[in-house]
Amino acid sequence: MDCNYTTAPAVGVEELNVSAADIDLYPNPANTNFTIDLVAFANNSVTIELYDVLGKRVANYGSIKTNQFNVDRNSLPAGVYFVKITSGQNTVTKKIILE
Repeated sequence: MDCNYTTAPAVGVEELNVSAADIDLYPNPANTNFTIDLVAFANNSVTIELYDVLGKRVANYGSIKTNQFNVDRNSLPAGVYFVKITSGQNTVTKKIILE
């Protein structure tokens, strides 16, 4: 019995190799609002969360698809925070100081 099988080309999602060095938060330290530069994520949808030094999530900005995101820090007291940016399986965490 002769069987001829063909396989379709692999289809998948392009894996991003983004590191903390690829993401910029500015100004840092920030006296007012700050900007997250997301160009490294190439317009992929990202979730942005903000955590205090105790690990408590203080903000969740949901699903965002942009090259830059401005964070309004009016409701956040001065201190050290961690910005967690997630896109698919890729997660980057950066530190921001709010004065």
